[in-house]
Amino acid sequence: MEIVVLASGSKGNATYIQTPNTKILIDAGISYLQIRTRLLSKGITLDKIDVIVITHEHTDHIKFLVSIAKKTQAKIFINEKTYEVANQKLSGGLTDLPVYFILANNRYEINDITIVPIKLSHDASCCYGYLFKESGGINRTYGYITDTGYIPKEYLNLIASLQVISLEANHDVKMLKESNRTWPLIQRILSNEGHLSNVQCATYATSFDYHFVKVIILSHLSEECNLEEIALGEMMKAFGGQLPCQIAIAKQNEPLAIIEVK
Repeated sequence: MEIVVLASGSKGNATYIQTPNTKILIDAGISYLQIRTRLLSKGITLDKIDVIVITHEHTDHIKFLVSIAKKTQAKIFINEKTYEVANQKLSGGLTDLPVYFILANNRYEINDITIVPIKLSHDASCCYGYLFKESGGINRTYGYITDTGYIPKEYLNLIASLQVISLEANHDVKMLKESNRTWPLIQRILSNEGHLSNVQCATYATSFDYHFVKVIILSHLSEECNLEEIALGEMMKAFGGQLPCQIAIAKQNEPLAIIEVK
């Protein structure tokens, strides 16, 4: 399994996963042209997408869903409530596309990948994180956990033993509180239906099993209320200055290097 985080942040989100038999896109917040261009910069030529999985209906996750699905003829995996709101936002553009309603905690087999949606806590009609496992490997696994105010306890043990994890580190609390954002917006972000802070992200990371976890991708960093060095610094602090695995930081305007799950 190979993973490329193409874009992560409030201006658009998209992550690409490929195995020998399957190509998956998580969210569609940047254009098809940008997806192709960013993948090509990493030596990957996009010829098809089997499935687009959607986390929730906020614009930075679905803005280009209709055009990407039409160009790739991909199936769309989405929660039914998310679909209803998203389709309204997209002026009915999803109506005639191959949409499949999925449920949290169910397993979905796509060629050589198993997908399990997990229910997160965000101010949306429904918000899913996703767990992916490639068949044929002992622990070829990847978890995508962003846009949530907390991680439900029922999932912590599952997440703790994945090999690669995209984990939200959205904001520095001090920067957020001192920003020009309205107080209601600040309260929303800090709430249990908001976003994980750097400290929350680092605290969750201390509970992971580093016999398994090889890479953590700090994700969905706020451009206004966070800095890469602060997010990384909180991780360093949580682990007493000795990081237990590779830490990557997802970016808004450029793709990360290919991460291989062996």
